[in-house]
Amino acid sequence: MNKKHFQALLEEEKSKVMRERQRLRKGWKGDDRSVWLEEGAEDESASADAATALMEKEQDLLHWNELQQRLNDINRALERLREGTYGICEMCGQPIKPARLEALPWTTLCLNCRELVGG
Repeated sequence: MNKKHFQALLEEEKSKVMRERQRLRKGWKGDDRSVWLEEGAEDESASADAATALMEKEQDLLHWNELQQRLNDINRALERLREGTYGICEMCGQPIKPARLEALPWTTLCLNCRELVGG
């Protein structure tokens, strides 16, 4: 296995995740959450706008959480590279196929074990 290749893939993905987190963070600056949650909005359109803004914020927060999980997974994969356990399934101990690592370089499970745990 070419460790430098997978380290580069992981570092590239980490950079993408960090850029996306920064993009989301910039979009949140200046948000006035109290506007979204005002009771007794003046009219239906203001209420609808507030509901739409709240839904978009919830979607952004879900996306942020997904990005945070991906970042954690990437950092763990980089640690496994340093420890010499990268590419070994954490469930069965067998090597993870290179094609799977190419597609998901932060994965910890081989395809068979991933299917067993339901994912």
